[in-house]
Amino acid sequence: MHTAQGRFISPWHDLYWYSDITALEDGVRSIQKAYQEKDIHDYVLVRLHFQNELSTEERKAMMRKSVAQMTGIDESEVLSFPEIPVHEYIAYTGAQRLQKEKYLRILNQNQDVMAEFQEILSDMEDKEALCYLHESVSAMEPCPKSDYHEIGYAAKFGKIVDSRNCKILNILRHCSFARNTLLKDKVIISELLGEDGSTGQKFKKQFLSIMWHMLKSSKMK
Repeated sequence: MHTAQGRFISPWHDLYWYSDITALEDGVRSIQKAYQEKDIHDYVLVRLHFQNELSTEERKAMMRKSVAQMTGIDESEVLSFPEIPVHEYIAYTGAQRLQKEKYLRILNQNQDVMAEFQEILSDMEDKEALCYLHESVSAMEPCPKSDYHEIGYAAKFGKIVDSRNCKILNILRHCSFARNTLLKDKVIISELLGEDGSTGQKFKKQFLSIMWHMLKSSKMK
């Protein structure tokens, strides 16, 4: 499964936020369906809980304080805020590294934009073109359900899992990742964190060990 560059997961990922566990489960099914329709089969999906320790009233108080500081008025004069949505659950996906031709075959489902893609790509370096193609595939229909979506990468994933409020729930494997029984979860996590340095990120063995024990503990519950 490894490529010539030493990695088997693309350096560009997708991060989907959800407000609660029910929305997360619905979102995961939506991701699986959308990826199937886009002809993306080899990928991993990490389910995470990112706990917000502030209550609704505490979040509103922080918002009032920020508005008061920006406007120079007393906090008591700041109008009440509606319910502030909190997104505590994440579905984080990393697909097998794709070649330019594979991305173009996926995008070829929309013939109207192919000429435009070819023209834009002709002026790009290879890495820039692959990043652009990944973002284009992520944005094309059908789009998975989520409260918020953003492109992920090693440093962003590291910042999320490094937070003391974050807990890895489990890793869902698809196709070649599911068939490869020798591939350990900790290796998948290290790939998403950019262990080999090909994305400019260096992974710390001690941190990987901590994440691995967290994942094992969550499975035992």
